[in-house]
Amino acid sequence: MNLNLPQQLQQQIQSELMPFEQIRWVGQPTVINLPASISWGIFIFGIPWTAFAVFWTLGAGGFIPPFGKGNIDAPRLIFSLFGIPFILVGLWMLSRPFTAKKSLNKLAMRTAYVITDKRAIILDGGFCRYGVVQALTGSALNPFTPWFKNTFEIQSFTPDLLKNIKKVIRQDGSGDIIFQETQQPVYQSNKYNQQNFVTRQIGFISVPDVDNVERMIKEINPSEPPMPGRI
Repeated sequence: MNLNLPQQLQQQIQSELMPFEQIRWVGQPTVINLPASISWGIFIFGIPWTAFAVFWTLGAGGFIPPFGKGNIDAPRLIFSLFGIPFILVGLWMLSRPFTAKKSLNKLAMRTAYVITDKRAIILDGGFCRYGVVQALTGSALNPFTPWFKNTFEIQSFTPDLLKNIKKVIRQDGSGDIIFQETQQPVYQSNKYNQQNFVTRQIGFISVPDVDNVERMIKEINPSEPPMPGRI
């Protein structure tokens, strides 16, 4: 099957195929509609954050009165450098409405969905693992986390694991096909040391023509005669 996949993804798919396994469909997530409230919410929060970070940095360095009244010396200048990372984070937040789709596309281009004659395979370069919200917001501790983890998460689902799939369809025909739902712990630091859980959906997330993809998944039959696998 001919698909304009990045070379690294093609090699990864080939390495995952079993002998004589035949590929019937390969796809990637489609990035169409983004939750604007998330990226614009970050932008709004970034306005006072950045303003205060700039004000503190200039004040700590003695650039503005009444902190230094223009009296600049080396110790104060060095101390003011601690405000630069906060300014950079603020600029990152202000850029979200304009760069969110590009950032999400990077994760989507590193992710592939594969249907063979034996199983469904997810090669996740970050799009499914982080989800749309985390892809747009980054990590709670480090907004650049998704780009430093240059790894694939590979999951394989045989027909016995695809008996109770769930489909979510959108107006444009795209949607999600959920194979499994798992509960992931999220530690919350408080006086009770409580631990909450979030639901992670595992499957083909944000695929175009979701009805056709669902049909092909239901047609997987590992008892068919084997044929050489190829992309």
